[in-house]
Amino acid sequence: MLLVLFAFGATAFDGSLGSGFMHGLKIVAVAVVAQAVWGMARTLAPDRQRAAIALGAVLIVAFAGGSVGQIAAIVMGGIAGVWLYRSAAAPNANHLSFAVPKRVGAAALGLFFVLLLLLPILSGALSAQGLELLDAFYRAGALVFGGGHVVLPLLEAEVVRPG
Repeated sequence: MLLVLFAFGATAFDGSLGSGFMHGLKIVAVAVVAQAVWGMARTLAPDRQRAAIALGAVLIVAFAGGSVGQIAAIVMGGIAGVWLYRSAAAPNANHLSFAVPKRVGAAALGLFFVLLLLLPILSGALSAQGLELLDAFYRAGALVFGGGHVVLPLLEAEVVRPG
């Protein structure tokens, strides 16, 4: 919130003072994001196996790019996790347990993949703005395991026009 207020204040300055102010805000934003990434890495990848899975996911996303890279990173991370932790005992935790019929679970999983695959095709073929927006929001929500700092850049890339 404070960065937004500073950004609005920076528009009041012209020339080198305003550009220097904006440069300073960018440096602060980079530091905040770097600290968040470091904290998540320490929490989510505390051992070598999980760090290797995370590094592999970064490499897949960096070199494959786009939605294909994200899906590949999720699938390969899942396979690596099952393979690396196949003999590990599950930690004792309190679980909320409720019965979901197998048909309902299979239908939900099928619907998830049908929407994930068909929405981009339909939005491209029909060129309907509402369908394109639905596709962008669905893919952002379906491909992200994280908070707003992850979802917002994906939505920005789909919704905000450059320029």
